[in-house]
Amino acid sequence: MKANKHTGFSKHILGLSIATALAACGGGGDSSPSQPSTGGGTTPTTPMPAITGKAIDGYLTGATVCLDLNDNGVCDSGEPSAVTDGNGAFSIPYSGDATGKTLLVQVTPSTKDLSRPANFQFPASFTLSQIVQSTPAQVVSPLTTLVSAQMQTGLSRSQAITAAQGLLGSQVDPNADYLANKDAETQSLAAQIVDKLGTFSTKSTIDATTVRNALNAMVAKGSVTAITQDDLAAQASKPVYQVADASQVLANPTYSFVDYLISFFGGYNPTPGSTNQALVRDVRQIANGALQVVQQENLPVGSDTWASVGLGAYNGGKYDGLAGEYVLKADGTWSDFVPETKRLAPLPLSRIGTTLSGTDPVSGISFTYEARSTDLSGQPLSTAAPATPSFYDFAHAPQLTGTTFPSGTAAYLGIQTYSADRIVLPVSVPMCDSATVQNGYVCGATPAFMDGNTIVMTSGSPSVTYTSFQQAVGQTLQGLNVGLGAMHLSADRRATIDNTPATWSVYSGNANVLFFDLAPSDVAALTANNGRLQPLAHGAKLVLALRAGRLQVGWLYPSTYADKSLQFASGLPASLMTALNSVTAAQH
Repeated sequence: MKANKHTGFSKHILGLSIATALAACGGGGDSSPSQPSTGGGTTPTTPMPAITGKAIDGYLTGATVCLDLNDNGVCDSGEPSAVTDGNGAFSIPYSGDATGKTLLVQVTPSTKDLSRPANFQFPASFTLSQIVQSTPAQVVSPLTTLVSAQMQTGLSRSQAITAAQGLLGSQVDPNADYLANKDAETQSLAAQIVDKLGTFSTKSTIDATTVRNALNAMVAKGSVTAITQDDLAAQASKPVYQVADASQVLANPTYSFVDYLISFFGGYNPTPGSTNQALVRDVRQIANGALQVVQQENLPVGSDTWASVGLGAYNGGKYDGLAGEYVLKADGTWSDFVPETKRLAPLPLSRIGTTLSGTDPVSGISFTYEARSTDLSGQPLSTAAPATPSFYDFAHAPQLTGTTFPSGTAAYLGIQTYSADRIVLPVSVPMCDSATVQNGYVCGATPAFMDGNTIVMTSGSPSVTYTSFQQAVGQTLQGLNVGLGAMHLSADRRATIDNTPATWSVYSGNANVLFFDLAPSDVAALTANNGRLQPLAHGAKLVLALRAGRLQVGWLYPSTYADKSLQFASGLPASLMTALNSVTAAQH
């Protein structure tokens, strides 16, 4: 039996699934039915659906509030709007699904802040913002504006909240009405934010760009008061990711560069015309009420031809080398084996709007897909390169770092997050020819068993039925399913992973799962030139799971984990393709 050296560099990408019920009122406002009239002969009236809430620094009166339907950051003529009353409350008539759209509150010197002295006047006009939530009432404040600014750096909403809490304090809910909650400390911090913004005004105005850059500088520096004009300038050099309507973005195909990938079987082949390696892209689209992601390869290399990637050896993924996976479900039980074709199948959507949302049909965990639009004009081509290098380090190649996108290059950022932690146990195809399981091993020395017609490689001894992780202490465990070699556990909760030090802990959500923590420098060392470990570089954790008496390695994707992709509307830009082909041609 001839063993093949593993040279697959594709990351393990979870299938995207999306769904949550449409908000009945939440972002769409109050649409509850009216009560029947008790008088005679009168016809009951139905209240107009509306988006309701409050605008606060203190409660803001006389401020214009609008629903930014075109996502341009301005209250345009014709967009639904209202003026806050004497208590800072607003009600904007709107009958559509507003969840995920942006509310803007225009504050001017004539706006009154009920928490400030009676003669206080804002020194400059500025705009507060909030992404509409699926809750009965919205709050728009300096804190929600801080979250919106962080979202414009390319973070998901949940990531942006976490980043904002790094400045505000982990106990602070940016969406809360801190006045109603009598939270004087948070109220004071919000006022400090507004006052600091005022120091950057020009001609009695703090424009949206200045607000965004100042707020993001506060988060980056960890201080509200210490930021300077230089800090704002540093933020201004970065791409801006505006909230976009995902249903419109994905109404037609979008294209994102994945990497130069090499088939899990066959290894690198420098021979011109080889078909086991290629530039690969993902094609996304909403089709038949489902989110569809199709992977395409550029073959022949250097041509303009793209075709869907077929299955590889043992019906596994050609480039990710996966036969499938097991998933820990929301109810705490393990799924049956999920084959590769099912793992990558289009996933049904229950909300198709500014945000897409749904429930993964295998795990039962809900998630959200967000979209951003961005102008990449003048940005380096390396912006579209994988952050973690695999076979080629495109992110640092001079062909990409030294060349910029042409003026007018538009792109979209897709961001998918889940509502809870996810634990996935990938199953790699065996790395030898004519693989069969003999006496509990495959390819000579790898523990394995058969699940139906699928060979499942494991980590522990095939002669042991595991009931506790203590049975694994002191053993050499294999990690081939995630692209690792040897793992060792010690009783003192220390571990080594491919000779890299780590610590292990039992996962609080399931006693049959333990996860590993590594120092950032060790994560960088492990992931260097190993694309299969990209999840680790992006915030996932390695796990060892006890499932059905066997040990298997896998991934813990925390609820804060975001799967992101930079997408283009009409194929990958010609300038990017030229640079990518230049890198691959130079190193052949």
